[in-house]
Amino acid sequence: MGCAHLAGSRKPIILIGGLGLGYTLRQVLDMLSPYAQVVVSELLSAVVEWNREFLGELNGRSLEDDRVDIKIGDIVELISRSRNRFDAILPPGGGEPHLPLQNESKGGRMRPWRRH
Repeated sequence: MGCAHLAGSRKPIILIGGLGLGYTLRQVLDMLSPYAQVVVSELLSAVVEWNREFLGELNGRSLEDDRVDIKIGDIVELISRSRNRFDAILPPGGGEPHLPLQNESKGGRMRPWRRH
Protein backbone atom coordinates (compact mmCIF):
# COMPACT_ATOMS: atom_id res chain seq x y z
CA MET A 1 0.00 0.00 0.00
CA GLY A 2 1.32 3.42 -0.94
CA CYS A 3 0.89 4.82 2.57
CA ALA A 4 2.21 1.90 4.65
CA HIS A 5 5.22 4.00 5.66
CA LEU A 6 2.79 6.33 7.49
CA ALA A 7 1.34 3.61 9.72
CA GLY A 8 3.29 4.93 12.71
CA SER A 9 2.53 8.60 12.05
CA ARG A 10 0.21 10.33 14.47
CA LYS A 11 -1.77 12.61 12.11
CA PRO A 12 -1.08 11.77 8.47
CA ILE A 13 -3.31 13.19 5.76
CA ILE A 14 -3.93 10.84 2.84
CA LEU A 15 -5.73 11.45 -0.45
CA ILE A 16 -7.39 8.52 -2.21
CA GLY A 17 -8.41 9.01 -5.83
CA GLY A 18 -11.75 7.33 -6.35
CA LEU A 19 -13.96 5.48 -3.89
CA GLY A 20 -14.82 2.44 -5.97
CA LEU A 21 -16.09 -0.34 -3.72
CA GLY A 22 -14.46 1.25 -0.67
CA TYR A 23 -11.88 -1.50 -0.11
CA THR A 24 -8.83 0.76 -0.46
CA LEU A 25 -10.41 3.23 1.94
CA ARG A 26 -11.07 0.45 4.46
CA GLN A 27 -7.49 -0.80 4.19
CA VAL A 28 -6.06 2.70 4.68
CA LEU A 29 -8.30 3.35 7.70
CA ASP A 30 -7.28 0.04 9.27
CA MET A 31 -3.61 0.88 8.79
CA LEU A 32 -3.55 4.46 10.08
CA SER A 33 -3.89 6.07 13.50
CA PRO A 34 -7.23 7.22 14.91
CA TYR A 35 -6.02 10.80 14.35
CA ALA A 36 -5.35 10.41 10.62
CA GLN A 37 -7.39 12.21 8.01
CA VAL A 38 -8.34 10.44 4.78
CA VAL A 39 -9.73 12.52 1.94
CA VAL A 40 -11.44 10.60 -0.86
CA SER A 41 -11.88 12.37 -4.17
CA GLU A 42 -14.76 10.79 -6.08
CA LEU A 43 -15.89 12.11 -9.44
CA LEU A 44 -19.44 10.75 -9.21
CA SER A 45 -21.76 11.38 -6.28
CA ALA A 46 -23.70 8.27 -7.31
CA VAL A 47 -20.70 6.12 -6.34
CA VAL A 48 -20.73 7.63 -2.85
CA GLU A 49 -24.45 7.04 -2.46
CA TRP A 50 -24.07 3.49 -3.80
CA ASN A 51 -21.42 2.83 -1.14
CA ARG A 52 -23.61 4.23 1.62
CA GLU A 53 -26.69 2.32 0.52
CA PHE A 54 -25.36 -1.03 -0.68
CA LEU A 55 -21.71 -1.58 0.24
CA GLY A 56 -21.41 -0.60 3.91
CA GLU A 57 -21.57 -4.19 5.11
CA LEU A 58 -18.84 -5.21 2.66
CA ASN A 59 -16.36 -2.41 3.39
CA GLY A 60 -16.82 -2.06 7.15
CA ARG A 61 -18.94 1.09 6.86
CA SER A 62 -15.85 3.07 5.91
CA LEU A 63 -17.79 6.20 5.01
CA GLU A 64 -19.10 6.45 8.58
CA ASP A 65 -15.57 6.81 9.98
CA ASP A 66 -14.96 10.33 11.37
CA ARG A 67 -11.52 10.39 9.70
CA VAL A 68 -13.07 10.32 6.22
CA ASP A 69 -13.76 13.45 4.19
CA ILE A 70 -15.46 12.85 0.81
CA LYS A 71 -14.88 15.43 -1.92
CA ILE A 72 -17.00 15.14 -5.05
CA GLY A 73 -15.05 16.28 -8.10
CA ASP A 74 -11.92 15.83 -10.15
CA ILE A 75 -8.85 14.69 -8.21
CA VAL A 76 -6.58 16.81 -10.43
CA GLU A 77 -8.42 19.97 -9.39
CA LEU A 78 -8.29 18.94 -5.72
CA ILE A 79 -4.55 18.30 -5.88
CA SER A 80 -3.91 21.61 -7.64
CA ARG A 81 -5.73 23.46 -4.81
CA SER A 82 -3.99 21.47 -2.06
CA ARG A 83 -0.29 22.14 -2.43
CA ASN A 84 1.73 20.28 0.23
CA ARG A 85 -1.40 19.23 2.13
CA PHE A 86 -1.17 15.47 1.71
CA ASP A 87 1.42 13.09 3.12
CA ALA A 88 0.51 10.51 0.47
CA ILE A 89 -1.70 10.42 -2.61
CA LEU A 90 -3.12 7.15 -3.87
CA PRO A 91 -4.19 7.92 -7.44
CA PRO A 92 -7.20 6.26 -9.03
CA GLY A 93 -6.35 2.72 -10.00
CA GLY A 94 -9.43 0.54 -9.77
CA GLY A 95 -7.52 -1.98 -7.67
CA GLU A 96 -4.68 -2.07 -10.16
CA PRO A 97 -1.12 -1.34 -9.07
CA HIS A 98 -0.32 2.34 -9.20
CA LEU A 99 2.32 4.85 -8.30
CA PRO A 100 1.89 6.19 -4.78
CA LEU A 101 2.83 9.85 -4.66
CA GLN A 102 4.25 11.02 -1.37
CA ASN A 103 4.68 14.66 -0.46
CA GLU A 104 8.40 15.37 -0.57
CA SER A 105 8.03 18.50 1.58
CA LYS A 106 6.79 16.24 4.41
CA GLY A 107 9.63 13.75 4.08
CA GLY A 108 7.90 11.62 1.45
CA ARG A 109 9.28 10.33 -1.80
CA MET A 110 8.22 8.86 -5.10
CA ARG A 111 8.32 5.08 -5.18
CA PRO A 112 7.34 3.27 -8.36
CA TRP A 113 5.32 0.08 -8.09
CA ARG A 114 7.14 -2.95 -9.44
CA ARG A 115 5.60 -6.17 -10.65
CA HIS A 116 7.50 -9.16 -9.21
